[in-house]
Amino acid sequence: MKSLRIMKMVVTVLFLLFPGILYGQDTEDRQQSHWGITASIVPSWEIASGLKRIFETPTVALRGSEFQVGFVRGREFGGDWGVSLVRKKISDARFDESEPTCTFHSFGVPGGTFTVDPCVRYGDRYTMKEAYVTGAEIHKYAPLVTIKKRAQIGLNFAGGIGAIQGEAEKRSQSFRFIYSEGRPGTTYAVDAIQNEDVVVSISAKEAFKETTVLPFVPLGKAELVVGVMPAPGLKIKFSGGINFPGVQRFSVGMSYLFGTHD
Repeated sequence: MKSLRIMKMVVTVLFLLFPGILYGQDTEDRQQSHWGITASIVPSWEIASGLKRIFETPTVALRGSEFQVGFVRGREFGGDWGVSLVRKKISDARFDESEPTCTFHSFGVPGGTFTVDPCVRYGDRYTMKEAYVTGAEIHKYAPLVTIKKRAQIGLNFAGGIGAIQGEAEKRSQSFRFIYSEGRPGTTYAVDAIQNEDVVVSISAKEAFKETTVLPFVPLGKAELVVGVMPAPGLKIKFSGGINFPGVQRFSVGMSYLFGTHD
């Protein structure tokens, strides 16, 4: 009985440390690391409410899509890591730091204040047009569970940096007082307010620099991944989660490892 228990312990250790011994050369090959390729598409992402604080403007709207392609190093039934070229398209980007102003102070009017209707705006508004973020991203995919060698559930983490390109529009709104002389011995009174509205074209890089505290565009992901393995070396992944500086509800990707076989 004692020898039987020892044999079971040996088998268990071999199973945990050397699965190829128990499953044969095919399983051993599939536990080896292989080089491969990867690609993914994010149909839509938008900025998360909690990430708006990285911008210096009170009102932020940011959304777009993404495509990436790169290489991976991993195991067929295990995880992988890789480096990818990332291309984020910004389809809608608005940064508004202007605020409406309706009440002004003046010693030239009774009570020392006066209001205007409609209110005037003061500050800058930025709108990006045909803007892109191009960068490099390193990822690490870690499977949590493999189901009958046909499906996986795991986590994917990534980080990188990018540069923004494209065009933007900067709209600067301000106003100035037009004074008229009050009664003799009194201060000047406000006679009217003249709005000033200037629109200029700038680069998307300049707009990003003027609206955020960051010197570059950070890239990052934290995703829950559900994958299927329809063929040796091939994984089709569906994921969702954080896609910095926003969130994505859905993305689809694939990876293929060279050198695997049935």
